[in-house]
Amino acid sequence: MRKQLGVNKLGQMLKAMAKDAVFPEHKRITNNSVRKFLVQKLRNANIPPTETMAITGHKNVQSITK
Repeated sequence: MRKQLGVNKLGQMLKAMAKDAVFPEHKRITNNSVRKFLVQKLRNANIPPTETMAITGHKNVQSITK
C-alpha cells in the first residue's frame, strides 16, 4: 500500500540509510539531495516524467525536467 511519508519519518529513515551507506561525493545528505539524486536516476533509466512525479511527489513536470 502506498501512502505519503511525513517530514519527521522521512528524516529518520534518511538518517538511518545515510548511516549505513557511503556517499563519497556528498558531504551533506538531505531529503532534497536524495530526492534530486532519485530524479536523476529515474531520468537516466528512461522512466516517463509522469511516473517519476508519482514516485517523487513532484506536482510540476518542470521541477523534474531541469
